[in-house]
This record gives sequence, C-alpha cells and structure tokens, in this order.
Amino acid sequence: MAKPIELRIKAVEAIEKGESIYNVGKYFGISIWTVRRWLKKYKTGGLKQLTKPRIPWNITPERIAQKVFLLKENNPQITLLQAKMELLKQKIFLSLPGIRKIWQRYGVGGYDRKNQSARIMPKVPIPQDVQKKIEKAEMLTEEGNMKAAAEILNYLPYCGDTRLLDKVPYEYLSSRRKLEKLMLLFDKEPPGKYYEIAHSLRTALEKERLFYSSLRAGIVEANALFWMGKPRLMLNLMKHLEKRMPFKGDPVLWFLFNLLKGMALARLLKLKDALQCANECQRLIKKFCDGSFYINLGNLYSNIGEYLKAKEYYEIAMENVSPDMHDACLISLAGCYNLNAEYEKALKTLKELKYKDAPVYTFIPLARAQAFFGTGRIIAAAEEARRAIEIAKKAEVLQYLHSSTMLLATIYFSLGDVKQAQMLIKDLIPLLRKNQMMQDYYIRRLYISKDGILIPERFKSEPFVKLILLMKNAQRTRRIKDYNRALNFADKKGLQGYFHRLCVFYPDVVLKMLERKRRIGLPRSILALPVFNKEIPVFVIKFLGEVEILKSGERIKIKLSPKDLAFLIHIGSNKNQRLLLKEIYENFWPRSKSPNKNLAHLLVRIRKNLGLAPHLLSIQEGILCWQLYFTTDYQEFEQTLAQAKALERAGEWGFARKEYLRAFKLFRGEPFKKNFDNWSVDMRFRILSEFETEAINFAKSCIEHGNKNDARKILQKVLRIIPDSEEARKLSDSLI
Repeated sequence: MAKPIELRIKAVEAIEKGESIYNVGKYFGISIWTVRRWLKKYKTGGLKQLTKPRIPWNITPERIAQKVFLLKENNPQITLLQAKMELLKQKIFLSLPGIRKIWQRYGVGGYDRKNQSARIMPKVPIPQDVQKKIEKAEMLTEEGNMKAAAEILNYLPYCGDTRLLDKVPYEYLSSRRKLEKLMLLFDKEPPGKYYEIAHSLRTALEKERLFYSSLRAGIVEANALFWMGKPRLMLNLMKHLEKRMPFKGDPVLWFLFNLLKGMALARLLKLKDALQCANECQRLIKKFCDGSFYINLGNLYSNIGEYLKAKEYYEIAMENVSPDMHDACLISLAGCYNLNAEYEKALKTLKELKYKDAPVYTFIPLARAQAFFGTGRIIAAAEEARRAIEIAKKAEVLQYLHSSTMLLATIYFSLGDVKQAQMLIKDLIPLLRKNQMMQDYYIRRLYISKDGILIPERFKSEPFVKLILLMKNAQRTRRIKDYNRALNFADKKGLQGYFHRLCVFYPDVVLKMLERKRRIGLPRSILALPVFNKEIPVFVIKFLGEVEILKSGERIKIKLSPKDLAFLIHIGSNKNQRLLLKEIYENFWPRSKSPNKNLAHLLVRIRKNLGLAPHLLSIQEGILCWQLYFTTDYQEFEQTLAQAKALERAGEWGFARKEYLRAFKLFRGEPFKKNFDNWSVDMRFRILSEFETEAINFAKSCIEHGNKNDARKILQKVLRIIPDSEEARKLSDSLI
C-alpha cells in the first residue's frame, strides 16, 4: 500500500538531520528497506522524484494500454482471444482478464450489466486516477479556464457521460469526448441539428479509424433520423454500420443496433424482417435489468403493430425504470391503454405527468384527446387535439398534424358534420405524399374513398390499414361475420380504441348490428354520440359576425335578444357541458334580486327557439347541464389557425397559406357587437386581439414570401372589423 507523500518527506528530512535509517523506520512504523528506497529516490531526483506517485505493479503502462485499446477501436469485431494472439506477435504478454480490464478502462468493454441502461455510453467503474483528473478539470471550469479543462479531459481514457462535459464547449473536445457529450445534447438540439452533429462526428471518427466509437455515433445518428421520419436513410445507415458491428462482446450496442434497424424496417412496413430484429432484442434483454431496455423493446413492438406485447413490456419497465425514463414510459403506456380502449387507465397514467419542453411530452395532449373521445367528452377531446398541434416542434409537426386532424375529423363525423370531417382528411393528403409518409397517406385515402383504392400489397399487412379494409368490407356487405372479423382482429391486436374511432365513419353497419342485437364491441359513451343516436341535437353557432345557428346542418330562424344569444354562445363555448349557476348569475344578472327566475325564463325561450325537450337543457343541483352538442366558428378558427401555424413551422408555406386564409374567412364582422355582459366583453377583446395579431403576422409572412396581394386583402379586412388598429393601418399604408 502506498504511503502518504508527507510521510516520505518527514522521513527523509529526519535522516538529513542526522537520524539513522533504523530509528526513522522504527519511529514511523515502516520497513528500513522502504526508508532506504525513499532516500535513494531523493538523492537521485530530489523532492520531485520522491513525491512522484508510484505506479502499482498491476497497472499496464499507458503506451501498452493504448495499443490494446486501439486493437478494439480499429477493429470492433475482434475478440479477447484474437487480441491476445495479436499482442503476442508484438511481444506484449497480457492475460485475457488484463485485456478486458484495459478495454473497460477505455469504455469499450466490461459493462456492469446490473446498472447498464440502453445508452451508447457504458456504465463502467471510473478508476481513482481518472476521477482525480476529472475533479481537477472541474475546478478549472469553475475558474472559467475551459481550454485547460478540455486538455485534461481529452487526455483521459474514458469519461462516461459525466455532466462536466456539459460545461466544456463542444469544439474544444477531442472526437471521443465529443461522442460522450453527444448524449447530453439530445434534448437541447432539434432533431435536424442533432442529426447533423452526429453525422459529422461519425464521419470524422471513421476518418480517424476510430471505428468502435463511430458505431456508437452511428447509433445516435440513426436515432435522430428516426425522429425526423427518414426510415429509408436510416436503413441505409444501418447497412453501413453492420459491416463493422461486433456480434459478440457488446450486447448493449448489438441491442441498440437491432432495435433501430427494426424501427426502420417497421416504418417501411417490412414487418417480418422487423420481427426478426425484435426477437433478437428479446433474446438480448435477458442480460439486463434496467427498465430502459424494456421501454425501447416496447417501442419497437409498437411500431411493428404488436400493441399488446408493447404494453406488456412497458408495464415490466415500470418496475425498474430510472427517474429520467419514467415519464417516457408512462406516456408510451398511456398510448397503449388508449389503443386498447382502457381510457380511464390512460387518464390516470397521464395525471402523473407534467408537461416539459421535450419531444416526447408533445404526445400528452394527443393521448388525453384520444382518452376524452373514448369517454364521450368530444369537445374536450377537440381542444386537446388542437393543443397537440400547437406545441408540436418543427420536426414532429407532420406526424402530430396527421394524428390530431384525424381525431378532429372523427369528432366532426361523430357530430354529423361530414363535410368538415372530409375536408380535414383531404387537405393533408398531398402533403403526406410529398413527404413520403405513405402509410398515413393510404390510411387517409381509405377513409374518404367510397370504393376500394389500389394499395401496395405490403401496406395491407399493416394493422391499421388491415382493420380499415376489414371495416370497409363489413360496411359494404352488412354481414355479421364480416363485422365480427374486424372486431376480432381489433381484439387480437389490442386496437379496440382505434376500432371505436373507426366505427364512427361506418355508422350504418354498427346500427345494423344493434338492430340485430349482435355484439358490437362499442362502449355506451361512443354509442351515445349523435352519429349513432339521431335524437341528440347538434348545433353549430356562428358568432364571428352576425349570429347564425345551424341545427343538423340546416340554418334555423331564431328570435332571441342579444343577452339570450350571448348566453347560448357561452354554453356553446364550454367544453365540459356544464356550468355553475353561481357563475351564470354573477355574469348575466349581477344586481338582480331573483336571478333564478331570469334564468328560468331565458331557458324557456332558448328551448322554444331551438326546439329542445326540457331534459336536454336543465338545472340539476346548482348546475346547468345539457345533453346536446355545440360547436362554434371560433373553435373552428382556432383549430384551423393551429394547423396553419404548424405547417408554417414545418416550412410548408403553400399549405399554411391556404389554412390561414380559411381561418380568416370565418370572420364576417365584429363578434358580440351588441353584448355588454362581462363574459361577452372579455371574449370580444380576446377574439379581436387574437384576430388582429395573427392577421398582421400572416400579412408580414406574405410580404416575406413576395405575396403583397394577400397581405393587402387581409389587412383591409382587419381594418373593416377593427378600424382603430394602428399597426394594421401602418402596414397597409406601406404596401401602397
């Protein structure tokens, strides 16, 4: 065991003062041979030689360790035995455990399987000498000396994913340190930028012949391509990496490779090949304990369409998942619960989550929207679907826009508004084709086609496509066995939730099964929707201008005062289908001594004008409840505006422009012009402010794209509705 440096100095100083070696050894409790060795070092090299740390006998010299490490780095497929034989040729004699220990020191082997997570950088013990240098580098970063800190870090054999790398600028680091920092950049850079960094690093590592490290950088690059929705490029990269991939000795790297290859194959609908990758991952996962492996395998099965298996792996993952992966697992689990029609479980799971600014959290409002629809809260579902579009990042926009607008189309169809539903489905078809999102492209075409369409054979095996085809066949034949075939397939694949939404588009066959008193597999919350229950009225209130009310698509004549109309718009804009009487009284009759009588008379007038039975709009225990559905043109405005802004974020200005114009066309005049209750005044201010802001922003974007004509027209409309808008007037004058 090495003695403290202070002890060495004191011992030598005592001898220099005249003490004998024997007495010094006896006083300090050390061997006289040790004292003599210290004295010899001091005489040959002074204090510098005396205080130089002694290298333990079992530590390989750095120059030899470098050679051993480079054997693995230059040839990732080399085994321990092959490395030993190669070293023997160079007259370097090392045991297999000795080689393994060096590879572990450099982070190219020696995984701690109990603590390892599904990350490219292994969790290996950091040696004491390396840890001391990391601490020294940390002190330098605190002093602001980043270059000196980087020099120390670059010299080290391996740092792992120490957070110290977060502080040191990327450009100061060596290629291997950049690789270790790459994992820390995942949530800080958009997928496109992250891909560029990973791609540049991989090619740089390959030029330096650091092939083992290049494989790890390639895995990160492939993951970025997955988030960007580029499966073909991803598969080409996997083929390039496979040439050097070690099939033995690095189960984590091999697991991640098969995982991402399977993801790419699943996206390209090569499902049999993807299942082979999943089976290999399933074999490897037995070696590890951490829940992140089970989350990733669940994601792969989810992409393949095996949602029940995916749910099983997510539930296993929750038993042993690290805090940083906990939320991702819950979000994935909620998605599976929704697909399997376990809506209450999904909502309970989502309650545990708080939104954060990271890609995976964007799924929360979409998952909530799906659960709300399944429980019959379709207005709340529409609101959450709109929010999902609003918060989607640039790289995710198209996928979330597809999922959210399909759910919105389902909502409109369930309310009997076939025209609006079909428009939502049709509008994105050209964009999906342009971006090679062929699965989503064919799904939309199937939804709106009355007859069959030509679909490539490989797409027909995709679970969603197959379920739609089965349901279309059942709608055509109206036979019980064909409906049961679709229902049984949904049960088998864990797609009951998707089946519930799909049935909305084929109400005739569902009603036929109800008539025959057959099993339909739909909950009461879905069967209560207007598309299946014609007795429930659906009203569209257009108040962005002169008020118009449509019932079942037909405009109705109304004789209501401005206050009565304001009240009707108030309840029509509420997503919960209930209002507290106290809230109503405070807004509409704040000074009245008998607001309850005023409300009773108002309800009578509204029921009479809308042709409603008393139970459809009634008071129950201090709450106003209604068993009917309202949509408004303001809700449509916000949904269309969200789509337009999302498309603009995605760089699709041509498609965004059409949505912006459609949104602004909904404004026919000033809303609530004759209403002066508090709610109406607040809403008028909010709506006009939003209209003015978004219209001016649109006009500026038009000018940037060289389209002054649209800019001029929209500014003129703003000035007609809001004559005192100074910003609109200045911008309009600049276009003359």
